[in-house]
Amino acid sequence: MNKRAISALAAASMCLSSVLLPLNTAAPAEFSASAVSISDFPEEYQYAADWIWTNRIEREKSTERRNTIFDQIDAGKGTINYVVKWQSYRTVTYEQRQQFEKMLSDSINVWNDWLAGYDGWKYDHIDVKVVGWAVIDKSCLLDLHDDEIVYTDTRYYDAQYDTSNGRDTIPDKEPYAPLELSRFEHFTDSNYEYPGGLDKRFDMYMWATQGFPDIGGCGGDWGQRLSDTAYLNMIDGSGIHVLEHEIGHGFGMTDFYGGEGEADGFPPGGFPGGRNSIMMAGSAAEITDFDGWMLRYMWSKIKNDEGRFDLSTPEMSVSIKGDINADGIFNIADVVLLQNWLLARPDAVLADWKAADFCNDERLDVFDLCLMKRLLLTDEQPVQEEIPVHEEQQSNFITANMAKHGASLPTQGNAKMVVFYVDFPDCKYDYTPSTDELNSISFGAADDTDPCYPFESFSAFYGRASKGAMNLDGQVFRYTTKENQSVYDDNKVKIAEECYEAFRDKVDFSQFDGNGDGRIDATLFTVPEKAGTDHWWPCAGAFGDPNYRVDGMSIGHIITGNAQIGSTADHINYTSSYCHELGHCTGLPDYYLFTNPNDSEGMHGTAGIELMDTDAGSDFGAFSKLIEGWYREDQVQIYDASNGTQTFTLNNAQTDSGNCIIIPNGRLADDYFSEFFIVEYATKDGNNSGIGTKTAWWAKSGEGVRIYHIDAATEYGWNTYFRYASGSEFTNQDKGRRLIRVIDDVEKDNLYHTGDVINGSISGFRWYDSNGGQTVETGLTITIGELKDGKYAVTIG
Repeated sequence: MNKRAISALAAASMCLSSVLLPLNTAAPAEFSASAVSISDFPEEYQYAADWIWTNRIEREKSTERRNTIFDQIDAGKGTINYVVKWQSYRTVTYEQRQQFEKMLSDSINVWNDWLAGYDGWKYDHIDVKVVGWAVIDKSCLLDLHDDEIVYTDTRYYDAQYDTSNGRDTIPDKEPYAPLELSRFEHFTDSNYEYPGGLDKRFDMYMWATQGFPDIGGCGGDWGQRLSDTAYLNMIDGSGIHVLEHEIGHGFGMTDFYGGEGEADGFPPGGFPGGRNSIMMAGSAAEITDFDGWMLRYMWSKIKNDEGRFDLSTPEMSVSIKGDINADGIFNIADVVLLQNWLLARPDAVLADWKAADFCNDERLDVFDLCLMKRLLLTDEQPVQEEIPVHEEQQSNFITANMAKHGASLPTQGNAKMVVFYVDFPDCKYDYTPSTDELNSISFGAADDTDPCYPFESFSAFYGRASKGAMNLDGQVFRYTTKENQSVYDDNKVKIAEECYEAFRDKVDFSQFDGNGDGRIDATLFTVPEKAGTDHWWPCAGAFGDPNYRVDGMSIGHIITGNAQIGSTADHINYTSSYCHELGHCTGLPDYYLFTNPNDSEGMHGTAGIELMDTDAGSDFGAFSKLIEGWYREDQVQIYDASNGTQTFTLNNAQTDSGNCIIIPNGRLADDYFSEFFIVEYATKDGNNSGIGTKTAWWAKSGEGVRIYHIDAATEYGWNTYFRYASGSEFTNQDKGRRLIRVIDDVEKDNLYHTGDVINGSISGFRWYDSNGGQTVETGLTITIGELKDGKYAVTIG
C-alpha cells in the first residue's frame, strides 16, 4: 500500500445519537406481501421462474409430495414443530437449547415473510417450537429442566457414505423420536390422530451430526442436517443462510449445481435481479428478491391442488390490548414481560406479540413499552400521534453485501481477529510492548484523549466507522520464529502455520470465528520494521493453504506487514496501516491505481480522502460504508427521477447519524452492485480527525459535500469480485470504467459548499458510455444549499 504521510491531530468529540433497547427479533419485523397476487409477478422474473418450474421443480417432482413446508404449516394451522436430533457427544447448555428454537423460528419466518398475505396464504407469522430432543447421550444436555422432553432411543448408523470433516468421527448411533409423533411418517393419512393431539407432533428434525462437514448440509421435508458445530455457531445469526438454504429444499426449491440451461443447472441467462439465488450454493448470502418471488410462484402453482390446502379465511381471534401473556387480563405482568423481552432475556416468551404493538408498525420496541405503561397507569388508550418523533428512533442496519466477495471478516455483529506479534532470531524489535499493552493497543476501548486517536485501536476505529454495527475483538500473541527471517520472506504459509501450531494446545482458536462460517475471521502477522518492505510491506489476502485446520477452523484472510509499534503512545502507523488491510479482509479492494506508477492515487483532492485509497489516516467513505452495511435503513436516501426535483438533508458522515444520497443510473440493484453517484457530507471529525495538514487547501477546508461515481458491476468465477476494481482487466488501464472515482478529480479542495452547483460542466459528473468514457449526460443538477445545525441541504433535479 502506498501511504501518504499521516500525523495525529487533537482529538475531536464524536456526536452520538441515542440508542434504543435491543430489539428481540422473535416477532416478525414487517410483512411485505400484503395484498399481493400472482398478477404482480415481476415481468423480468417470469422467464427464469417458468424455466425453473418446468425444467427443475415439475420434472423432479419436488413439490408433488404433500409434505412440503407449505403443507406442514397449513396442516399445523400456522405452526411448525421440530425435534432436535442431536447425533453428537458435544454438550449443549440450556441457554443454547432455547436459542436453537429462536434460530429455527427466524429461518422459517424469513421465508414466510415473502408469503404473508400473498395469494391466499393466510399465515402472517409461523409459530416455530422445539418440542423435544433425541440424543445419543442424555448427559450432553446440561442443566436439564423438568419441562424438557428428551428421547434416548437409538439405532445403528452407517456413516460410510457420509462426507466427514476429517477431524471427528461420525457417531455410529442415530437418535430418533417416536414414529407415532412424526408427521413425515403419517402425512399421507389425513385421518391420523397424533397421541396427545396435534401440538404433540413434530414436523421436521433439526439434525446435528458430529463430524459432518463444517460448511454445507442437506435438507428436505424431513428437516435440515448440518454439523453440530455449524448449528452452534449459527446461534448468534452468523452463517444462517446455510440453514435457510436447506429450509428452501423443504418448500420444494432445488439446488443449482449444473451449468446454465443444464438438466441440474440454472435458467439460461442466469438469475434476474442481479443477486443470484440462495439456492445456488455460495452465490448469495441471503434470500434474494428472486428467491422470494420464486417461493410465491411455487405457492400459486400448488395452492389449488385438489384437497391439499385449507384456503378458507381463518377466524379472527379477539385479543386484549396489552395482554401479551394471553392470560385474559392486561396488568403489570404484561409490562414486565415486554420489558424482559426487549432486553432479550431468553425466558421471555410472548404468547400474543401483536397485543403489544401499540405503534401499529408490525414491530415491538421501547416506544410500545412506553405506551403500554401509559395505558396501564391511565386506563386510557394512547393514540399513535403520541409516539416520539422518528428522528429519535433508529432503524435496522442495511444488509452487508460483501460476503459474496469472499470476505472472511464480518462487518456486522461479532468480528474476530488473531494477531501474532512476531520477530525472528536475527531480526528483533527495538521496542517490545507487553502482551497486555499489545492487546490494549489492538483491541482497547474508544478513547478520544489517546494521542493516537482516531487510531487508538482497531476495535475503536471500526466501531466508529460502522456506527456500532461491527464489534471487532480479538487477542494478541507474542512469538519468535524458529528460524531466521529469510526462511519466511517468501513463505507466509510457513510463518502462519508455525504461529498457530505454537499455541494450538493453549488456545481454542474456534472462538475467533465470529460469523460461524468455519473460518477464523482474520489473522495479522506483523514483524519488525527493519524486516524491510521488499517482503513485508503491509498487504492482505486469502490464506495459501486451504487444507490447514486449527481447532476445526480453516484460516480466513491473513495480513502480513512490518508496521511495528514505536511505543504505547506511538502506535499510529501500526493501527492505521492495518485498519486499511482489515478493509481487504471485509472484501473491499484497493481504490488506488496499480497500473500508474507516476500517480497511484486513485482519488485526488480533499474529496478523495479514503482509507482504501492511499490515505491510511482517514475514515471510509460513503460507498465503502454502504456495501459494508454501515448505514441504517433510513440513512440511505435514494433519488427518484420520476418524482422530479427533491431536496435531501445530509448529516455529518463521521457521526452515527451520518447518511448518504444515492443517484442511480436507471434501476438501482438491490445489493447496490450497479452504477450510481453517492453523495455525503465529510468533515474532519471522528475517524477523519487523524488526517494531517498535507497541503494548505486541506488545512483551510477539508469539510464539505463530496460525490463519488460508482460502477459496482460484479464478475463471477470461483469468487465474486468487482468487475471494475483497480487493476482488473476490465478497467482499460484505469482510464475507462472504474469501481470508484470522485467527480472533479483534481488535486485541490474539490469538496462542495453552500451555493455550489454541480451539472454536466463538472468533470466526471456524467454516466459511463459503452467504451468506458464518462460522456453520457445525466440531465441533472445538484445544488448545495444552506449548512445549518451541522447539516447540508442538497437539492437534485
